[in-house]
Amino acid sequence: MKNNPHQFYPVMHNPYPVVHSYPVQASRYPVQSVDPFYPRAILSSGLFGTFVGGTTAFALNLHRVKEKQITMPQAITDSLAKGVVAGVATSAAAVVVSSINSRGLVPFVILIATATGVGYLLTSIGRPKPEVPAEAGQIKT
Repeated sequence: MKNNPHQFYPVMHNPYPVVHSYPVQASRYPVQSVDPFYPRAILSSGLFGTFVGGTTAFALNLHRVKEKQITMPQAITDSLAKGVVAGVATSAAAVVVSSINSRGLVPFVILIATATGVGYLLTSIGRPKPEVPAEAGQIKT
């Protein structure tokens, strides 16, 4: 037996169809359809960004482990953290790019700017602010 989408909700036919009598005015501006927001695609792009960012960070951390700068557990923890940041930045960039209706170089530039901004914001959390020397804020005359 095939699945019937109306098996639980029977379709009721209206014997008196509604006819709208208001006029439809044509727009002077070109109308372009915007692709709908796809949560599954955004999640997939975030997971892809997590894997790529995490594995790249781990590859770089393996060099640091070999040079005895960090231990293997530190390399794994650092790689996982950087992978999560890359995944969130990738998802955010995918959301922003999917919400604009443009072609060409503009979406690519917006993608780079969004991913960089989100990555910078996430990696700056918890970092102490650099101290500015007293001389740097003064103007020499």
